[in-house]
Amino acid sequence: MEVHHEQSFWASVARGKYLGNGSTAFVFLHEGAAVKIPFHFSDASSPSLDGEIEAIRSEQSIYQRLNNCWGVVPYLSCTESTITLTYMENGDLRRYLETYRPPQSLQLSWMRDMARALMNIHECGVLVEDITSRNFLLDSNLSIYFCDFATSELVDTQGCLVDIELGQFGAVMYEIVTGKQIKFQVLYDEAGSARLPTNLPSTNDAWLGSTIKKCWTGAFLDAHELLKELESVRLDEKPTYRISATIFHYWMSLRFTPLLGVTAGALALAAIWAWKPPRTSWLHSS
Repeated sequence: MEVHHEQSFWASVARGKYLGNGSTAFVFLHEGAAVKIPFHFSDASSPSLDGEIEAIRSEQSIYQRLNNCWGVVPYLSCTESTITLTYMENGDLRRYLETYRPPQSLQLSWMRDMARALMNIHECGVLVEDITSRNFLLDSNLSIYFCDFATSELVDTQGCLVDIELGQFGAVMYEIVTGKQIKFQVLYDEAGSARLPTNLPSTNDAWLGSTIKKCWTGAFLDAHELLKELESVRLDEKPTYRISATIFHYWMSLRFTPLLGVTAGALALAAIWAWKPPRTSWLHSS
């Protein structure tokens, strides 16, 4: 495959900020956008280079099928061996969750947007096939987007088998709500058919645990059903308020305990001095 005319462009792109990589490509920040180039861009003689370029071209066809559908990182342009996407300032979801614990309101907003985007992707006749937290990107406003369709497939929209996709989606949900990564290893039977794994952690104590479990057990028909369930969730602010109030009163007690002790002692002495039988002091009348 003749690609020598692209090599100077690869070298120019690679001088930018490193953003990430997969098994077949690197991604760098170049002129304000995220540009994907072949993994062996610096070794034109590598036997892997042709396959990497072919993988990039396959991914180009996925982005073109998706046609910038809602919830997918915007596709800007391509060359014979590169893909240019909108730069997402806050990086991938996995790295973000390793540093921050977002509030439940943001978690729920993400999961609803992710489910809506997955529904759109399936309606375009695309199976993602690699739904993990590292393949979601966050922009400057922390809006979330699907990215990386290197292993995705174009399929008949009427015949999509989405159980595995929704199972992987549930694993990302679990990571969002608990902060813990899990290994979601798809099983294959003798005929080569994919099966959902069974050795997954308990969701009994996790927020939205029942929804996550339904993702893992094939209980949802499609992403639309999952979205409907997520849209029915209502956040309860009362527990947060009670915790905040408890912390406030505890802090106040620490701050004012010495003062209260002095005040109580003075009142007690005054009460003893003022006490005259058979009258009852106001201090003991309450």
